[in-house]
This record gives sequence, structure tokens and C-alpha cells, in this order.
Amino acid sequence: MLNVNNIIKSASMMLSVEELKNIPDLNDDEMTLKLKDLMLYSLNEVLSDLCTNFFPLIVEEEVTLKDKCFYFEDLKKPIVRLYAVKDDELKTLAYQKFADHIRIYSNLEKVTIRYSIMPSQVIDLNQEINDIHIDITEYLVALGVATEFCLIRGKLSEATIFDQKYKDAIESAKIPRKSLYLKNRNWF
Repeated sequence: MLNVNNIIKSASMMLSVEELKNIPDLNDDEMTLKLKDLMLYSLNEVLSDLCTNFFPLIVEEEVTLKDKCFYFEDLKKPIVRLYAVKDDELKTLAYQKFADHIRIYSNLEKVTIRYSIMPSQVIDLNQEINDIHIDITEYLVALGVATEFCLIRGKLSEATIFDQKYKDAIESAKIPRKSLYLKNRNWF
């Protein structure tokens, strides 16, 4: 679970944006509101990037077929990418993808689909981000927010520096956890 306040504070510290460092006591002046909106926009862009390109949020859902089809609008969450369609014995089924639905080449009534989703849009500084991959940290997201913020404001040299740190943090997060530990050894 990620805290939006912490992410925005971290990004503000990285960027030296004084107006957003004390989030609970924000002024309601026009400049502060614009900066806040820009940070929230940047945050949503970063979450979208992370969840589509690096750490997909994968869910499985059982769906009932209508005329050998299921429609995207009937799914519990908006679909980004379909990974598999399986029967109740977990055998992969053949399917054809259309703009608004999927046709299954089987006579089953129900199938299980595996697909990726986008995280919920962040609209408030007091929000918690729950539907996120476990390896995504607040620091990683704050680096991405700082990068996006600099790009939007035309500060390309700063954006390049933050972008490299952001990419390095992504690569670090993708390393399997078990490889971070050394085996016990006998030292003589």
C-alpha cells in the first residue's frame, strides 16, 4: 500500500518545490493548487507506466459466456491486456479478440480469464494506493513523479537525471528477492 502524501512530499523534496512540502497545511492559493494538480497528474502517469510496462497488475476472474463470448464491459475491472482464457481444468482455450469482446472456441458456459488492469486513478492527496505490485515503493514512484514533473515544466536536464534514477530503481525492483541473500558459508 502506497501513501499519496508521502509520494508527493518525497517528489517535492527532490524537486525543491517548497509549496508542497507541508501537505496537511497547504494553502489554497492558485499556484499551490496548480502544483498539486500537476503532481497528481504526474503520479497517475507514473502509475500507468509502471503497471503497463514493468509490473502488470494481474487478476483472474470467472466469467459467464453469452453466445460463446464475454464482453469487456462485464468484467469487474477495466482490462489492459488479456493473458489467458482457461476452462475449469485450467486448460488454455483458443479465442479471438475483438474491439469489445472475446469469442471462445468452446461450448463451455463459464471460463476463467487472466488479465492485467490499471490501478485506480489518484484524485486526492489523502488517498492510499492499494492495487499496486508489491515491489513498487513510494521512493520509486516519487522518482517517476519528479521525472514527469520536470518533463512537463520543460526542465529537460533535471528530467534526464531523475529518469536515470527512476529506471535504475525499476531495474532494482525487478531483481528476484531470493537472489539478494548469500548462502551460509563455513569460514575457516
